[in-house]
Amino acid sequence: MYGKHTLFKASEFIGKRVKVVFSPCVERIGIEGTIIDERKEVFVIHTNNKYLTIPKRYHVFEFAE
Repeated sequence: MYGKHTLFKASEFIGKRVKVVFSPCVERIGIEGTIIDERKEVFVIHTNNKYLTIPKRYHVFEFAE
């Protein structure tokens, strides 16, 4: 189950389930997976036996509780 929209100042995201709910790139909307790495400007998400690098900028993410 994904939580309500919340702004995070600082948190550990590695290992959290995540879903892309808004992206300027329509193909990225709906991507779900587990964050395996977090860098300054991107999340690396493991989904469907693939690793995707998704920029944080201009994207809205929903995190599972």
